[in-house]
Amino acid sequence: MVRRAMAVLGLLAFTITILGGLAGGNRVEFILPRALWAMGLFCFLGWIVGWCAERIVAEHGVKQREEILGPAEEPAPAEAAPDEERNSSTPVSTTPIQ
Repeated sequence: MVRRAMAVLGLLAFTITILGGLAGGNRVEFILPRALWAMGLFCFLGWIVGWCAERIVAEHGVKQREEILGPAEEPAPAEAAPDEERNSSTPVSTTPIQ
């Protein structure tokens, strides 16, 4: 969603700047740098808008899931078994490694 918003806003600004400059009778040497700056600025704005939209959609999904299924429960911490019980079937070598 973020990349799409960046691309759409950036290309829209680039196109509008190019067409506006050509309609105004400006030279290409003046239009192109302005269009590139506009594209960069609106890509950055598209990144911000896309990030905000992505967060809103994600939070809405969590809210909907909690309404349907109830609040998510924290898993209970598993108690660690003593070493003897955990590795009782695996033989342990006590010889030093050379």
